[in-house]
Amino acid sequence: MNRRGQALWVNVMTAASVDEAKYTQRGIPVSNGKLAIWLFLVTEIMFFTGLIGTYIVLRMGTPEGAWPKPSDVHLSEALGAINTFVLIFSSFTVVMAHSAISRGESKKCLNYIAITFLCGVVFMGIKAYEYSAKFSHGIMPGYIADNLIDPSLRNIDTRQPETMHLEEPEYARFIKEAGRHPYDPGAAQWFKAQVRQKLTPVAQPVLEQVAAAEAQAKEEQRLLTADERKALLARIRDESRSEEQKKAFECYQVLAALTGSGPGRPASAFEVGIMSNKLNETYHDLHLPAFIPYGNLWASCYFAMTGFHAAHVMGGLVVFGIILIHGLRGRLVKNAWNVSMLELTGLYWHFVDVVWIFLFPLLYLI
Repeated sequence: MNRRGQALWVNVMTAASVDEAKYTQRGIPVSNGKLAIWLFLVTEIMFFTGLIGTYIVLRMGTPEGAWPKPSDVHLSEALGAINTFVLIFSSFTVVMAHSAISRGESKKCLNYIAITFLCGVVFMGIKAYEYSAKFSHGIMPGYIADNLIDPSLRNIDTRQPETMHLEEPEYARFIKEAGRHPYDPGAAQWFKAQVRQKLTPVAQPVLEQVAAAEAQAKEEQRLLTADERKALLARIRDESRSEEQKKAFECYQVLAALTGSGPGRPASAFEVGIMSNKLNETYHDLHLPAFIPYGNLWASCYFAMTGFHAAHVMGGLVVFGIILIHGLRGRLVKNAWNVSMLELTGLYWHFVDVVWIFLFPLLYLI
């Protein structure tokens, strides 16, 4: 190749290299920190999508109307709404903190961070209260009586006076499910024992009156007749004036049905569960073991989703606490590091807020 040809070849290659460089993307137009936080949030989105998706699939797979309602598992829609507002407001304050540091207003930024931290503490306080309510009522995975329906109940003749109540809607809708799920007689007996243990001290005043009447009849060398027992209980019921007396009498009635000391056959664990639920609705301080179909499945989903979310809130509180200490030492000034740090922290906190916006309606409202 002559000298003129070599020069032409060099010019062509140089032009091609310039054109290639012009269209070659050498990196995305964001900082390394922002790229890292977005990659982290993508993994978090996939994690919570798995939890929420599993919850939806399990819930949609249960018979219509069988999934526990918020009232069945002591969920307060009002507390959930308050927590939602608290988190949304905290997202606003963290945005204002980033805006303040961008303008060099360190004091305003510190105040907004303090408000955000306080909102997180309020959220966790309400969540702790809700968890304590679950624990006090025994609503925990593996501790809930979720299947007490003995398959033999489907064969009972409900035309008899002592079994006619099984035709009532509150009983009948569950009996239709008898035999569709594994029934554990041992778990049913355990449930009855737990209810009996809780009812006995509350019903003690009525038990003592009945025992006194039986002792008097024994002195007369006879047994207390069914009519005498019925008249005695009617008198006790009529004389019950205070809330405590009414509660003692109603607890005694359930206890008598459970033990078989009243008229008719001993109540099954399923019937005791329905009666226990009624008492819990009337007297919230009893904390009797509850019969909640699909309760263990619900509790597993609830504690998994809200527990992991609460762990993320705690992570945010740790970061905000460090920022507060940073600010109190006079180091929360306008510079590239602080502005970027607050922006990335805000992105994480917005993600925590968005996750709760999905959890709130799924668990508390629907």
